[in-house]
Amino acid sequence: MTGRRVPPWVVGLGAGLVAGFLVRLPFLGGAGLTGDLRDFTAWAGEIGQNGLAHAYDLPLTFPPVMPWLWAGLGAAVPGFADAAAGSGTADPFVNAVIKLPAVLADLGLAVAISYALRSRRESAGWALLAGLATALQPGAVFISAVWGQFESLYVLPIVVAFLLAVRGRAGWAGVALAVGLMTKPQALPLAIPFLAFALGRGGVRGLLSPAIAIAVTVGVLWAPFVVAGGPAKYAETLVAHSDLFGVVSLHAWNPWWLVQLPFGIDQLVADSNTLIGGASFRLVGAAIFGMLALAVGAWVARRPTAEGLAWGLVAISLAAFCALTTMHERYLFPAVMILPILWPDRRAVLLWAAVSAVFLLNLVAATLYPLSGPGSILGAPLGVIGPVVVAVSFVAALLILRRVGDERSASMVPA
Repeated sequence: MTGRRVPPWVVGLGAGLVAGFLVRLPFLGGAGLTGDLRDFTAWAGEIGQNGLAHAYDLPLTFPPVMPWLWAGLGAAVPGFADAAAGSGTADPFVNAVIKLPAVLADLGLAVAISYALRSRRESAGWALLAGLATALQPGAVFISAVWGQFESLYVLPIVVAFLLAVRGRAGWAGVALAVGLMTKPQALPLAIPFLAFALGRGGVRGLLSPAIAIAVTVGVLWAPFVVAGGPAKYAETLVAHSDLFGVVSLHAWNPWWLVQLPFGIDQLVADSNTLIGGASFRLVGAAIFGMLALAVGAWVARRPTAEGLAWGLVAISLAAFCALTTMHERYLFPAVMILPILWPDRRAVLLWAAVSAVFLLNLVAATLYPLSGPGSILGAPLGVIGPVVVAVSFVAALLILRRVGDERSASMVPA
């Protein structure tokens, strides 16, 4: 008796995952963004030693999923205790451990996106190509393995929520969405297409199941922190952090960067500055995003298909990056990582190529920020071309979302 043959695309994806990990491996022990990594390791050490209840006595800028994760790492790895004791930058092993969850989430995204394409009977070649493009995405390698940031840890649950939602598993999609929302606050805009999708499919009653699932999941995740006032302390820290970094753009190549660039990079423009009528840059950005979010939500609700939801996620992530102030360069991550789920749509392939290129150049410019002022190639012309490409990509995604029809969505329906 012969065993069932493993499909060649699965073998290829497995090889791609190994390659993706090996590409990241040399960077895992590095210091990354040193200040952030030092904070993360110290927080993990203290939470691992002292338990979850008083985690928000620390100045945590993350909702509860990260403290849960850090509690496990801090309790299991002795090196985090040294970081908590203030012994300096963590050793390479501890650096690798703190980065590992995000690296594994990168590879998990590759699996999820490849599965998404294959489950709707796209060709094995496209499923493999999308998986490899995700696993080997240079920007993802940069953020997770080099810098030690956690963007993939909230984008992975969002993609899982997409897979569940388009299969009619609204409750479980709500659980996955809640996990993403409680990982980083940057996930919040991505909830809008999901809510519109549920509303479009089932009306107000269609919101009931995911809403209950989200509420229960959020409650469970926050439960250990409530007695010590964790939610209130987190809100206070978030407000203080927002004020501390209250500038129009933190090296993010979005339209606001065109306001910042003429002033150079050592004189950041505060987003509390007012325009005509007394409205601040921050308020104007929030108002613009609000209008864009209403448009995205309305178009997803009008056509609650898998294709509409996917384009809605791309459009809302680009809308947040383009419209809101205080954006970091790495907040373009969701759009870059979600676009392959729409392959082999040629429009999605072209947008992915354009946005991925800008994303990588923006990360390089942010890393070499002393060389990315207005007088250098990373400041101008690339620092001007990049925001224009991102803005045009957003407009394209918004127009595509508007034009997506039910008759075109059959290719996005899972088999």
